[in-house]
Amino acid sequence: MPFCLTGTPIDVNIYDIQRISINAEHSQPVVVRTTVAYKVNTSQAGQGQLKVELIQPQSSKNPCRCHIQELKLHEYFIQYVPIEPGRYQLRVLFNNQLVQGKTLDTDVYLSLPQTSKTNTSSSIAHIQQIIPNNIPEIGDHICLQINTENPSISSIQSQILYNGMSVPHKIERTKDLHIWHLKFRPYVPGTYRIQLAHNGLSLISSPYIIQVKDTSGRVILSGLEQTLLTNSPCVIQVHAESASNAQIRVIVLLGNRQIPSTTTIINDNLVRIHFIPQEPGIHTVHVSCANQPIEGSPFSIRVERPRAIQISGECFHRLRLNDLGLFRIHCHGQRGPIQTKIFNLSAGDRYDIGQTISFQLHDTYEQLIQFSAQILLTSFNILLATRLKVIQERIRNVTLSKENGRTTVSFQLYETPTQTTTNEQIIQNLRHLINNQILNLHDPNRCILNTIIGSVVVGPKGEPVNVKLFPQASGDYTGEFTPTKIGQHRIDITFANIPVQGSPFFTEVYDPSQVRIGPLPRDIIVNTENTFEINLDNAGNVPLEIKISSPTGVNGKIKK
Repeated sequence: MPFCLTGTPIDVNIYDIQRISINAEHSQPVVVRTTVAYKVNTSQAGQGQLKVELIQPQSSKNPCRCHIQELKLHEYFIQYVPIEPGRYQLRVLFNNQLVQGKTLDTDVYLSLPQTSKTNTSSSIAHIQQIIPNNIPEIGDHICLQINTENPSISSIQSQILYNGMSVPHKIERTKDLHIWHLKFRPYVPGTYRIQLAHNGLSLISSPYIIQVKDTSGRVILSGLEQTLLTNSPCVIQVHAESASNAQIRVIVLLGNRQIPSTTTIINDNLVRIHFIPQEPGIHTVHVSCANQPIEGSPFSIRVERPRAIQISGECFHRLRLNDLGLFRIHCHGQRGPIQTKIFNLSAGDRYDIGQTISFQLHDTYEQLIQFSAQILLTSFNILLATRLKVIQERIRNVTLSKENGRTTVSFQLYETPTQTTTNEQIIQNLRHLINNQILNLHDPNRCILNTIIGSVVVGPKGEPVNVKLFPQASGDYTGEFTPTKIGQHRIDITFANIPVQGSPFFTEVYDPSQVRIGPLPRDIIVNTENTFEINLDNAGNVPLEIKISSPTGVNGKIKK
């Protein structure tokens, strides 16, 4: 009679690392702060575990992390972003065996290396002015054509400066993937400097300079868009070179109905108009100077309801600790400011984590940054604490930022063990003061600053998580973040200052390495109930799946 030896049958896993394919997804040469990426396919190699190890240059001082993401079954995406120059060596391991028998070496440079001895320019983009075809004047629509030598460049960061101040502009990719158009409209004469960059690397060796000449006595408008979305602020600037601002009148109409708008006098020759369209339709902007319509008035603006912005990504619902969370924001061709904030809600009860609060001012960002930042922000801290009737320690990290031409004031509100009022009560008081225009903040010159009614935005109680957004050529955005702590995370996404459909989103971050299984009995008797414990205290709040199989393949019954 044949007998089975103890320990048999034995399961054997057969795999072949020679059948693993690795394809580079990045361009050469590589410079610092650009992505190095590979796509790995293990579908023909058999069962196994894929791991990666990144060996940095010996001179590196800062750690560089390598991320691996499963795109679909047997297909993986590996990427890292070097921040220091040198040779990086990537080890791709399958069942602890080195794939291809060697490391994937990448030399990273501080800037693009010279391709020839005669080429001393570091420019990889060339700019030419296509509109107008002569020296531009104030009020002209200027269009620059940017030709890149590398059509794989998916985004360009642009900056236009005039006397150190940033100038509003748009940059768009054309159907020809290596050609971009940069458009702006100057309203003061002088020298404008354009700088271009991609992933932190300058695309041109020196700023491109445009000289804008003066005109005589013209009234110029800037900020007019042909199409707007409902509930999106519209800011129009009227520049009168030879007229007093007191003679400028602006009326916004939807049909025969006047739309509320506010007028802010910036200086003797500049007036800023602000309104928020609430309904779709053709809005007309009537501008007159000294009771005479200016050239082109009335101006038409089409206002449309926004299409639903869609969000996709496998990082929602569940995400493993220290894995790269990727998501995509589908804008459907619509343009508007995108903001994303992520908070770890599991840390919300700690006193060392603040709740982010923000509100907007009618006063422009350019007006306020003329003052010393330290003096301005310190005075805001004191005034907010006084108006809200709390100690100064509860209001921290006051900052100013620019959104749609307006100033946004942000601060963090902290809980304290000995507090007499909760965060919710303070926020309610802040809404009351702003909606009744009695917050009464003022600048260092003691000029009252005007708040925008209904502009208070309250963040959740939680620890902020760093998130990055990357614009795509299609107009969409991709976002990424890496959680470093377990717990429920909240993801807030807004388009044109309005939460997108489904926002806020939530995901549970878990760590399976922290699952602790209690001692199992060495001997188990058939048809006898056995008990063991599984501790999930530090592993996160995700469903636990348990499966017990017998040698004959029959699943055992489990009671949780």
